[in-house]
Amino acid sequence: MVVTKPIAPPLPELTPAQELALLCRCLFAEGYDDHLAGHITYKQPDGTFLVNPFGLTWDEVTASDIMSMDADGNEIGGRWTITARDHAAR
Repeated sequence: MVVTKPIAPPLPELTPAQELALLCRCLFAEGYDDHLAGHITYKQPDGTFLVNPFGLTWDEVTASDIMSMDADGNEIGGRWTITARDHAAR
C-alpha cells in the first residue's frame, strides 16, 4: 500500500481582499515592481470591484488597504485613493 503525503499544507480560506493583496505581492515578487504599475481589479458578485489603491507599491499592499469602486470607477470604500486625480482633488 502506497501512502501519499500532501506536498504542503493547504492554503487557508482567504477573503477577496486578502486574495487581491496576495496577488499584488506575488506579482511584485515576479518582477512587476515599477512602483505604480497599475491596478488589479476583482469583480464581486454585486457588480462592484475591489482594487489596489493608488500610491502603494504592490509589495506594500495588505488586505486592509484594498479599495472598492463601482462599475463607473467611483470610489465607494477604503481608506486610500484609487487614482492620482482623486489625490489631487483632496
